[in-house]
Amino acid sequence: MTDHDFDPLFGEPREEIPLANAPLARSLVQVQFAPILLIRSEDFIAPFQERIRPDYPNFEQEVAQMHPLFGGEVEQKTAVTWRFLDGTRDWRVSLTPTFLALETLNYTSRADFMGRFKAVVAAFKETFKSARVTRAGVRYVDHVKSPEVEMMAEMLRPEMRGIATSTLRPSLQHSLSEAICTVAEGQLLARWGLLPPHGTHDPSVMSPASTESWFLDLDVFKQYTEPFAEMDVDAIHGVADALAVRSYAFFRWAVTDRFLEVYGGRT
Repeated sequence: MTDHDFDPLFGEPREEIPLANAPLARSLVQVQFAPILLIRSEDFIAPFQERIRPDYPNFEQEVAQMHPLFGGEVEQKTAVTWRFLDGTRDWRVSLTPTFLALETLNYTSRADFMGRFKAVVAAFKETFKSARVTRAGVRYVDHVKSPEVEMMAEMLRPEMRGIATSTLRPSLQHSLSEAICTVAEGQLLARWGLLPPHGTHDPSVMSPASTESWFLDLDVFKQYTEPFAEMDVDAIHGVADALAVRSYAFFRWAVTDRFLEVYGGRT
């Protein structure tokens, strides 16, 4: 059995135990930077597309209209997000004037995920040369559905169970918890809870389930008051990997060995 007596916020990394049927709904890694206005233009993002097109051949443009108010007048602005997807559409790269992100519905390992992210950051660096990085973050969203959701009392440590596994459960419609913690690498925002049928805490990262479900959403990030002078591929990769390791430490603290066993992990 694994040892759950460790500090998930500042302690040493935990050994990664692969889960054959991991309940990951989505995994994301993102780097934010001071605005690069050229990224609004197709002409300037085309070289970036060419560098990643062998791995992400599908292209989409997402346009959102914003209407901020100034002195009673409406000024219309357009926000553009460039999307690059792989052949299965399970992997997606997003680029805007202020951030670069990689997300997947088909996570296999941290090494694979971070390796792909490093390649995307390298393509960005080759295209745009430099960027003043202001934030780096990783986000993992687990979604436990039926029938496993009925086992949450034995799959979570006591601190994570709350009212969702109490005697009030039969009358409970939903229960949400949130915690913001300082961690060795920056900050961690954890959200978790029980959801009713067709419920989701964030439709942009997790589709609703037809039955009652439980989720754990971990966002670990590092904010920079003094931005990097330029986009350093190795430095960004190192920071993102360290944030992912910290996220996994909290996950391992939050769940029991029973959780790992249910989803195909060997403890």
